[in-house]
Amino acid sequence: MSPTVCSERITAALDAIDAAHDVLRSTPSDLVGNRFRADIAERLETQERVNRGLMYRVFAEHTERPLYLGRQKRVATADQRLICYARDRGCTRPNCLVSGYRCEVHHSPDWGLGGRTDADSLFLACGPNHGMASRGELRTEVVDGRLGWTDGTGPPEINHAHNPDELLRGDPDPPEVAA
Repeated sequence: MSPTVCSERITAALDAIDAAHDVLRSTPSDLVGNRFRADIAERLETQERVNRGLMYRVFAEHTERPLYLGRQKRVATADQRLICYARDRGCTRPNCLVSGYRCEVHHSPDWGLGGRTDADSLFLACGPNHGMASRGELRTEVVDGRLGWTDGTGPPEINHAHNPDELLRGDPDPPEVAA
């Protein structure tokens, strides 16, 4: 994928975050209830600033540093980590809330199984989840450019916790509040 295409995709994602932020700001707090608290709005705003900064660093200041290293190197480079932070925002295991800055970089497929140190094969995972995946207790699979996780009893699932904009795509009307 070219830097231009990546930049366009990230810009579209950031625009979706902006739209979600606008919806959240305009929704009365009595309709929001427990699902969206003030800290979620603050988190959206902080994430938006961080992602715009990362996008500028990766795409506007692109210096042609390699992002696809294959099997030459096991450890992700700083540039690859920036891409993971911008895309994943935190641990990719469903319902895990560990922020990206406290995560490790996970290969999918796992390095021990022939995984490659390529930007589109690296994803964020917190220490415990990364360990379980590396030991084979959990399985990971790339699904539409995102990392899906499974324990083997069901299909891979994606973590939406670090992408609040995705949680707002459902029913545009909030449920009626019982008086």
